[in-house]
Formats: sequence, structure tokens, C-alpha cells
Amino acid sequence: MAGNLSIRGHAYIKELYYCQGGQSQRVSYELPGGAAMLEKLLGQRDLAQEERASLRREFFECAVQENANGEKCIVPTRRLGIRTGKNKLNSDKSGYAVVLDNGFEVNDEGESLLAVEDAQHIFWASRKVPPSAAQAKKIEFLMLDARVLRKLGAMISEGSSWERTAMNLLWQLRNNPDIRHIWTIPHVLVLFAEDGAVYLQHKAGAACAALVLNDGRSEGSLCREIGGHYGSEFTVMAAAAAQQFEGVAQGGEFCVRALFENVKAFMETGYPVGSIADYSFALKLAGECPGDGSFDIPLKADGNTQNPDEWQIANMGDVEEIRQTAADFILYGDKHLKGKPILEIGGLKTVDRREIEAFGNIHGMITAYTQNDIQQPLCIAVFGSPGSGKSFGVKQIAGNVLSEKEMETVTFNVSQFTQYAELGTAFQKVRDIRLSGKLPLVFFDEFDSAGLDGKPLGWLKYFLAPMQDGEFCDANGAHPIGKCILVFAGGTSNTFKAFQTPKDKNQFKDQKGPDFVSRIKGSVDIAGPNPR
Repeated sequence: MAGNLSIRGHAYIKELYYCQGGQSQRVSYELPGGAAMLEKLLGQRDLAQEERASLRREFFECAVQENANGEKCIVPTRRLGIRTGKNKLNSDKSGYAVVLDNGFEVNDEGESLLAVEDAQHIFWASRKVPPSAAQAKKIEFLMLDARVLRKLGAMISEGSSWERTAMNLLWQLRNNPDIRHIWTIPHVLVLFAEDGAVYLQHKAGAACAALVLNDGRSEGSLCREIGGHYGSEFTVMAAAAAQQFEGVAQGGEFCVRALFENVKAFMETGYPVGSIADYSFALKLAGECPGDGSFDIPLKADGNTQNPDEWQIANMGDVEEIRQTAADFILYGDKHLKGKPILEIGGLKTVDRREIEAFGNIHGMITAYTQNDIQQPLCIAVFGSPGSGKSFGVKQIAGNVLSEKEMETVTFNVSQFTQYAELGTAFQKVRDIRLSGKLPLVFFDEFDSAGLDGKPLGWLKYFLAPMQDGEFCDANGAHPIGKCILVFAGGTSNTFKAFQTPKDKNQFKDQKGPDFVSRIKGSVDIAGPNPR
């Protein structure tokens, strides 16, 4: 089927350099890049020597490391420069054109300049620019990197839950005037790194969409696990899609999983030193790939998304199926989730969408906080039923960002304080940790306990100055605390919303509840073992 395709687009030759035996011997290899690599992957042909000589060349400094199979492989580490030359590839004409990267250019009249006018069916894969409205009318299948849309200002979440990201994308495609012409293309596939994709298609005049996940982990996970990119991942996925294009154009099904299976295999093997001279990568066919990890996205009749807060993949199915999934997850781990979304940070694992979003937000906050010079404490609230593990998740996230040498954890149970001076002593301990050069991660358990006078939430007002100004007071005056993370674990409310909306609103106001809430930068509600 791939033999009927005509490959178009921008092509170049990669020259990879690395040193063998220390600095004594410099070794270099040539590999096709862009549309030239796409043509090779699809088994069309190898470039003739005169073509290779005339193409633009890009030079890369490389390192040698072991791949997942224990083989030595070459990894590009730095782009050294470029030598100009021919950069467009137009292979033999065919009714099925596959265009890579910058796409087929059009003149002022909307006519193609990259010789696709002969093609009845056009597949365009781009990680650089989206199609114009004129181009969109010609395209039958569009494959885009999500970063292309984000660079245009499309508000598509990153690092949140997969459900929210997919809903954000579809709303933008349907309503954003800068990109909504993409919605009209019969098949649209938007990739989120090598970890997920949204496949939008129009059947019998109605839009339908599916979220397809590699293994359920967050965007960028596969790259972080393997340790980097080889620079051709998008091209490999484009090839895995293009080899299905003729069948899709004739009404067949499209297998998104084939893209993930192929790019994972490529990233695990890379460019082996022993075979790079005549490098080839054998694409797996769609029929060889598993079918798990695809989830229909609920859409309204007009194509708009439903309430994004109501869709949770972990809760899809009947009650018994959900219970069985939960039991299998507890007993056997994530291998029984069948590609459903999961957040995994250190020892923390959760499949609950609300926890994924909240913990992902906290992870981003802690990462950003540790990378800047802000001295004001970062304040986080955690709520949940007793025994739900309120402090565990935050500790795992902080431990993922900072090492034991950089951070020290300390816990105080406010309900056990017998005098207000004990809070000052606690903050003195926090200050000592900071002065030792470590970042304090401070837990105040049951911070919402009654004060020494027996009034509910009696301790809140004593936290306001440390939270806002980064200092505490004792008999000797005011003292700076320094940079720290303050985590307030609730004991009287199971959710942050319940804490903010008590029955006695006047009492909450008198006890400085609204002032306390205004200083909280992030919160997490832990579901715990109890069913919702």
C-alpha cells in the first residue's frame, strides 16, 4: 500500500559526528532527514547519490550511549550548523500525496507550489506550521504536533489530566477563529509528544473524536523515561500514519496505536553504531498493534464538547466494571488499566482525574518555586478523610523535584499545641532548616483545629503573617522564615470546598478564614479508600 504514495516536502541530509576512543578519532555518518527519511521508512526508495549530494545538510554533534537493548547507539546532542542546498523533495506523481513538515506552499491564488495538484488525496504531517484555510480545503488527513497550535495561542492544557487536554483541544478547533478551519478537514490527528493523541473525524456529517493514549502517563513521559530524542520521532509517527493513508481514504479504519508502537520501538533502539552505515527501521503494521488505550470523547450534536469536568475515563463503564478496575489496580498495579490515564510520581500513583489535575498542578508549582528567587513561602492545602494519605502525595511530588540533600521535611500537629508559643517554636525550627541550606517542607496537620480558647479555626489568624510576609513573631520580635513550602493538612473538612463554605459563614470570617484561603496557592482533595 505504501508503494502507491508520492512523498513531498522538505528534505535534508543529517551528518552525525562523534568521537571514538576519546578525542583520537572523529567518526561521521550520513542519514536522510525530513521527507527523505519518510520516503525511506515507507520503503519507497533510497536517494540516489546525486540527490544526496544536492540536498541541504545539517550537522550534529553526537554522543554514544546504550539503548534499551544494550547496544551502543548514536544520539544527537547539538546542532552544529547547516550547509545550504536543495530542500524540497517531489517523488513520482501519484493520486495519494504525503507531505511532511512545512507542508505544500501555495501562491496568492491558493494554488500549490509543491506539486500536489496531481493528487486526489493529500496527507499532511506538520510539526512546524498549521495549514492555511486554502490548504485545509485540499487536505484529507492532517497530522499536527500540539505544540504548533499552542504556539498560535490555542489554550490547550499541558501537564493536567488527559481528559481536560482533549476537551481543550476540541473546543479550540471548533471555536478559535484562527484555527477553526482545521475542524473541516475529514481526518485530524493531533499528537501530544509520543504519549497521546486526539483523533477527530467526520462520519455522515457528524463529528466524532477519540483520545488515544500510549500507556496512560502524562505528556512527555516516554521521552523522560528513555532520556531524550533522536530527532526523527515525528517522522517515524508520520510514516506509521502514512502507511495507512490509502486505506483510510478508501473508507478503512485508522489505528493510532500503530504510531505509538513504532515510535517507542524507534526510541528504544535509536541509531545503533553497528548498523548505522546502512540504517533502516522496519515499521510495524497497524494490524500488529494492540487496541487498548482508545477512549471516545463525548461531544454534543453540534460538535462542541460537553462539560469538561464531567468526563472521567476511570469512571467509564458500569459500576461493576469500575469496581473491578479499581480492585485490579490495587492488587496488580497499572498493567491492568488498559491504557487509562495515570499519574505516577515517585511512590504516588493515582487514576482519579481530579487528583491527577491537582497533583500535576502542585508539581508544577513546586518546580517553578524552586527555580526562582521568591522568598515568600509557597502555601498548599491538602484535604481528605482520616487515613487517606494527605501528606504522602505532596511528599512524593516534592521528593521528585528535590533530593534529600536539598530538602528536609518536618511535621507539626497543631491540635496538640498547648500554648501559642509552640507555633513560634515550630517556625524557629523551620528557620533553622533554611539556615542549614535546605528547603523546608513543612506540614501543619489539623491546622483547622479549635484554638486554645475552644473556638473553631482558632489557629488560622496566627498563620497569616508567616504565609504572607514570610516572618513570625515571638517575645523577641519578628523573624524572617526564609524560602519554604508550607502544607496545611485539614482535619475537620474532607475537601477544600467544604472548608471554604462552612455553615457558619460569619464565624469563618471572624476567624480570618477568607484571608487564610487567599494565601493558599494550590490545593488537593484526596479521595482515599472510600467510594465516591
